[in-house]
Amino acid sequence: MKTRAKKASTTKSDGATETDKPKTQTLEPSVSNPPQVFILPKDTSPACRIITLPNPATATPSRLLVCPEKGFYEFTRVAAPKRACRSWLLAPEHDATAANNEEEGVDGDEAYVLQTPDLMIATPIDPLFVVLSALAHGDEAAGKQTYLTASDYLERIGEQSDHFRQVMRSEGSEKLEKIFEARMAVVCDGMEAGDEKLYRLSRQKLLEELVGKAKRMVAKGLPASLEERFVKQALAVPVLSIKREESSLSIPEGDDATPGAESQTTATSASISQDTQASSTTTSSVSTTATSIATTPVEDRSVPTEEITHLLRLRTALNFLLSSYIPPTLRAELSALPTTNVIGFTPLDTHLRHLEKLKKEAQALRSLSENISRKRGIEDDEEALEKQEGKKRKKEEEEFRKKNMSRGVQQLAKANTSGMKKMNCTPCQSKTQQAHSRRTVKMASEKKIYAYIDYEDTYVQPLLLAALKARLPPELLVFINSLEELPSPSSRLLQWRQYESIDFDHLTTHPRSSLANSYIIRKALIRKHYLSNTVTHWTAKNPSSILRHHVKPSVEFEVDYAEFLDDALVEAWELKESWVRNEAVEASESGALEWWILKPGMSERGQGIRLFCSEEQLQSIFDEWDPADSDDEEEESSADAASAENGVMTSHLRHFIAQPYIHPPLLLAPPHRAAARKFHIRTYVLAAGALKVYLYKRMLALFAANAYSPPSVTANEDLAMHLTNTCLQSTGEREGSVHEFRGLPAEVPGLSGNWKGDVFLQICVITADIFEAAARSMSVHFQPLPNAFEIFGLDFLVDAEGKAWLLEVNAFPDFRQTGDELQGLIGEFVEGVVDVAVAPFFGGSKTDGKRDDMVEVLDIDLGRR
Repeated sequence: MKTRAKKASTTKSDGATETDKPKTQTLEPSVSNPPQVFILPKDTSPACRIITLPNPATATPSRLLVCPEKGFYEFTRVAAPKRACRSWLLAPEHDATAANNEEEGVDGDEAYVLQTPDLMIATPIDPLFVVLSALAHGDEAAGKQTYLTASDYLERIGEQSDHFRQVMRSEGSEKLEKIFEARMAVVCDGMEAGDEKLYRLSRQKLLEELVGKAKRMVAKGLPASLEERFVKQALAVPVLSIKREESSLSIPEGDDATPGAESQTTATSASISQDTQASSTTTSSVSTTATSIATTPVEDRSVPTEEITHLLRLRTALNFLLSSYIPPTLRAELSALPTTNVIGFTPLDTHLRHLEKLKKEAQALRSLSENISRKRGIEDDEEALEKQEGKKRKKEEEEFRKKNMSRGVQQLAKANTSGMKKMNCTPCQSKTQQAHSRRTVKMASEKKIYAYIDYEDTYVQPLLLAALKARLPPELLVFINSLEELPSPSSRLLQWRQYESIDFDHLTTHPRSSLANSYIIRKALIRKHYLSNTVTHWTAKNPSSILRHHVKPSVEFEVDYAEFLDDALVEAWELKESWVRNEAVEASESGALEWWILKPGMSERGQGIRLFCSEEQLQSIFDEWDPADSDDEEEESSADAASAENGVMTSHLRHFIAQPYIHPPLLLAPPHRAAARKFHIRTYVLAAGALKVYLYKRMLALFAANAYSPPSVTANEDLAMHLTNTCLQSTGEREGSVHEFRGLPAEVPGLSGNWKGDVFLQICVITADIFEAAARSMSVHFQPLPNAFEIFGLDFLVDAEGKAWLLEVNAFPDFRQTGDELQGLIGEFVEGVVDVAVAPFFGGSKTDGKRDDMVEVLDIDLGRR
């Protein structure tokens, strides 16, 4: 039988007494002014004193050690590290304590416990910093032309500190005065006045002296804290990284790229990385549904050279001296002085601007990556559901196959064929079954889909019909010519028509069964002045957005008549400042003029675009458009016709934006047939529901008609070299003006061999950000509907440095400008639209709806059902 054990009894040992208990003693109360530990220089003069003077940089009282033999010392507080003890015990040596006790009869247990164990270490300080405030104050009070003696300046310091005045009257003051005067001579302009020498502070000499001190600091090595924080961290190259899933694309190099040359692989993750070391070889690889780019640049400008690192150390040391020892007013004056005569920081500034640009782009990429990461959680949850749907779909297909199997085949399947020879038997299929066996999207419902397709464009209409027939089950697809042909208002309906022809009433009243190819409200994107406001509002709330550095800032104004242009430009400060700078450039005959491009806010197809660099040129443009005053209707109509010939309709003359002209643009080198001609990239983008955004990989490069020249040479005299809108070109000029982007040469002067991959990545990120900006910051003017989709044409211009700039967003893009040669490219895109936007709305399989050529760049939930 188990019993609970009892705790063993304890007995006191015989030798234990009450005196074994520890004693508790009460400490004396804290001293209001506890002692501190000072570490002083060795062999200082007996005449040395600790005095209090205003700190030269902050004017707060601070202690200094003054020694006539060794000079001046400041006390630097050194705090104990956190891992060390938190208190110190200060007590005199035992022998000394015993002697004092015998002589004075004092208890020898007197000592101090310091709760803040800090050391005050005396470190040398230049006497120049002690007298500098008096030198600067003398200039401010007495004027720039006033010279004073050294004793006058020292008297000013004595007026601020009694301690200093007493030291300067004590033994050894002559040595101290000579030390001060020697340091004044280094940074002051001097003049003789009889037997006396007068001094006045020279800012330039002071700056040179500080730079010399900074160089000596760098030569001895900066403290580890300064080196880590202000040098290593400042020169650290940001790592660009994006994690995306799904598929990958390799953009083939060379002019012979064809649609079949696209290489596709499956990847569970893709990343974008920027190597931080320079290399002499190049590689090109772009991978996406989102995108993965691996780049080895020819020459990595991000890696700092030894010269740049040295310059940053010098600037760090100089800033330390300015902030620690220079009065604020004098500090501002010195910072404003040019340092080129002393030391040139231009290479460092250029490198830091480059790093800042990379950091902002990295931040923008991280924001896109975070958006994708949020989406991954939802995709993981949907994976299990898709597996269940796959099993159910497989079962339905098997039942459908058995149901439509011919009677003979059914009997053959039931018959006993054990005695027959082995043979292959393929059931005969009806026409319906043959159509169903094609690679069409599988539908969960067998309800009819009524398609009202009337695009009013002979180029696009056949492509729409062909895509719907190829991608949707033909037994479910019914084409109609009017909504009156619908069996019921709630029947499943697809409208693919021009914006003005869409029945939006039917669309909004039947959100579950009706789908249309356009949103109702999307001005925030397609109107130039609204697009400018979208970017402005979004970047103000999201300073790290990529749009801040990939969309040119716009100046907006409204003009009804040319004579009111002055009133419209009252608040156009950017334009006015630019014109002032241009006047200075023209006066000095050196430098480059700043050119601007003018765009009517509601025009399209390149109408009304002009270049200008002065107010006079802008006024002449509006004078050209302004029709003459007339009461005659015929004369007014002729004026409108003349305006149309000049490239703009007078009905568009109200809202305008002006943007800095992008110069120089990226130009291809010979022997390409479009060499030396400016081009822009046309990207087709699909916005589906509320809201997913897909980017079509096969982008177009649209070239200007004539070879490019700077605007200062031609300006508005030959717009054909500046405008890349192929709709402005004649049929003959358009030959050779449209190319597929991935077929452009891999080698472009000044850019890496992977420049196309870099541009594609930028376009993906910019596209995602501009649609999110419109949806979140301009929701009144951009309202995606869950039962609608829309195709947009986004135009980008690449500058000579390989940077992509968003130009504009077009609704209902003109596919005809693609030409007959690349019509198949548009056909594949339309099929992609059916797969990812049309079929899923009517119950199509999510697996079938995924395509490698449609890159999903944005997936956000706007809460609209």
